[in-house]
Amino acid sequence: MTPYPMVQEAYDTHPAIRATCDKHLSAHASMLARDIAEAKARYVPDAPWTPESLGLFMQTVIQGAFILAKAKQGPEVAAESLRHLRRYLETQFTPSREGA
Repeated sequence: MTPYPMVQEAYDTHPAIRATCDKHLSAHASMLARDIAEAKARYVPDAPWTPESLGLFMQTVIQGAFILAKAKQGPEVAAESLRHLRRYLETQFTPSREGA
């Protein structure tokens, strides 16, 4: 089971499970944030978001896509969600034309 559904069911009644899920979800988001920080510095250093917030957003989309794929009993919704995420990321790493 991925951490999101588990934490959704147990966050209030099982603090140890919640803490473990947070640890793993946050660790993955932090791993993403390291790569995001490098890309941000290179392509959009003045972007108003942080690498950490974008890493958490990506983790949210990925985990949500897994949940929807299970609910819909097929990978199509997950694949489409990830395509939307990719398009969004492309907009965030495209330098603004302002000042160009």
